[in-house]
Amino acid sequence: MVFYPQIIKDCGPIPNDVIIPEWIFAARRQDGAKVAFIDSVTDEHRTWVDVQKRCRLLARGLAKQFNIDVTSSEATIFGIITPNNIEVPIAVWGAQLAGGTVTGMNPAYTPSEIKYQSEVTQLTACYTCKDMLDVVKAGCPKNVKIILLDGVAEGCLNINQLIKLGESSPEIPRIVLKPGENRKRLAFLSFSSGTTGKPKGVKISHYNVIANSIQNREFYFQGKPKQELATSLALIPLFHIYGLVVIMHTEILVGNTVCMVPKFDLNNFLDCTEKYKISIMFLVPPLVVRLTKDPEVAKRGKPLKDVKMIFCGAAPLSAQLQGELRKAVHPDAIVRQGYGMTETCTTATIVHDSDQWDGSVGVAIPNVSLKLVDQEGKEVTEYDKPGELWVRGPSVTSGYYKNQKATDECYLPIENAEERFGDIWLRTGDEAVVRVSPKGFEHFFIVDRLKELIKVKGLQVAPAELEAALLDHPDIADAAVIGIPDDYSGELPKGFVVLHAGVERNDATIKSICKHIEDTKARFKWIKPANIEFLDVVPKSASGKILRKDLRLLGKKPEAKL
Repeated sequence: MVFYPQIIKDCGPIPNDVIIPEWIFAARRQDGAKVAFIDSVTDEHRTWVDVQKRCRLLARGLAKQFNIDVTSSEATIFGIITPNNIEVPIAVWGAQLAGGTVTGMNPAYTPSEIKYQSEVTQLTACYTCKDMLDVVKAGCPKNVKIILLDGVAEGCLNINQLIKLGESSPEIPRIVLKPGENRKRLAFLSFSSGTTGKPKGVKISHYNVIANSIQNREFYFQGKPKQELATSLALIPLFHIYGLVVIMHTEILVGNTVCMVPKFDLNNFLDCTEKYKISIMFLVPPLVVRLTKDPEVAKRGKPLKDVKMIFCGAAPLSAQLQGELRKAVHPDAIVRQGYGMTETCTTATIVHDSDQWDGSVGVAIPNVSLKLVDQEGKEVTEYDKPGELWVRGPSVTSGYYKNQKATDECYLPIENAEERFGDIWLRTGDEAVVRVSPKGFEHFFIVDRLKELIKVKGLQVAPAELEAALLDHPDIADAAVIGIPDDYSGELPKGFVVLHAGVERNDATIKSICKHIEDTKARFKWIKPANIEFLDVVPKSASGKILRKDLRLLGKKPEAKL
């Protein structure tokens, strides 16, 4: 049984002959004097006139500096690794106007993680900030030119220098595409672990981003009177697909101002919310826990009184937490969550404000269809019966960059497909059920994760990546990693290790193993000492595949808990 949109069925035409920045600028052409972005640290306000001017000059500067033929179909790859700031949209859209593709990296990455993504994508240049310069220099290959978004440093370019170069450089041609061409032109390479294995570059086209932004806008506002414009909070990192599409593109498309916040600090977060009268927030479950449990929030009275809508994504939010969050804000606040992944270019389902149901990840958004498939490969035809969630729609991406094997495992082409629903079924690796609300709408509930992926504070951790790191430790003969539940982070990695003969099972060995991970991986991937468990043998199938279900049973033992 295939589930189709019921509340808002169609999002209307999706432009297929334009790149993202040209589409954004056209959509906001009447808003020249309106503030597009606010920097919460410096209080700088940047209007649409400023944004468009800086983007176009930067594109000219990049084309000159790197000798880019803007009309070529061969994209130049630009990396970006920085906390959220007011220059990120300029850097991204400027690169795309110069014919580039952008790959975002987590600012928490270590040099080895930066090196991996840089080599897979074959970067030409990488944007970063001064605070991260040493780490980025250590991780990027020597031929990658570093572009600072703040300040200057020897051997590096900076964004203002390139904009100044653009002022003295000839105009570059506008990128003109044939109908359908933006479906294949890559806007972003966002890394995801998919259903299994190490992180892979997801090929996100200009069409994918434009489609999902329009789908989201129409789901929120179709059939309603023109909304009062709002200021939304960009706390979710913009390298993450959630921040990248929902905040940096959808929020801009609907006409809102976006306030950039580099990192979460509770008091600064509350100050910013009150100072800029934030009315729309995008959160992940760990932030919801802080807002509902931390006594500092209650001490300040009603610091969230201006908030009218909170969207939670990246990991499931329980019905209980959803209710507690509504109480922490005000009873009339809309608290909704949605479901999506990098491979769907963000949202596939969202809770509509006309049919809120705590715990649900929502209903199908316009032009998306979904189905559930059981373990025998048959479509589920009953409500409340679990199956793997499959998604199709115009924002579903085309596959993994230079990885046909992984693409073939997750992306299933459809013959003679109806164009508005897309021509690919994506296997999500998540188990879901469909339940009918009292109002008669089909809601999706995520009940389990079939894929190996671990979600820590909404960030992906691939077991295979940590297993490889553990096996690099001289004392470890074999290893396996799973995710275990955690009230604050959602999940945490737990490592099962088999030691070489003669190595003692003691605290010193555990400490050495944990330090090895800490030296090579970003903090959110670290394994706590309490989550290292020694085994005689890692359970595996006859073909050598790790039996993670068996490990999950071991992981539930009392001594395995934090």
